[in-house]
Amino acid sequence: MLVGAIDDVISRRLENTQENLRGDINNVQILIDGYVKAQEEFKQEFVIMREEIRQIKDVLHKKLNVEIRAF
Repeated sequence: MLVGAIDDVISRRLENTQENLRGDINNVQILIDGYVKAQEEFKQEFVIMREEIRQIKDVLHKKLNVEIRAF
C-alpha cells in the first residue's frame, strides 16, 4: 500500500517534469526557428545589397569614369 502510494506520487511528478520539459524544448525550438529565419532574411538582403552596389559601381565607372575600390 505504501509502495503503491509512493509510486503514484513519483509517477505524477515525473509526468509533470516531462510536460514542463516538453514545453521548454518547444519554446527553445520556437526561438531557434525565429533566429534561423532572421538570419536567412539577413543573408538574402545582403546578397541583394551586394548586387546593387556592384551595379552602382559599374554605372559610376561607365558614366563618370570613377572607380571605387576597397583598400
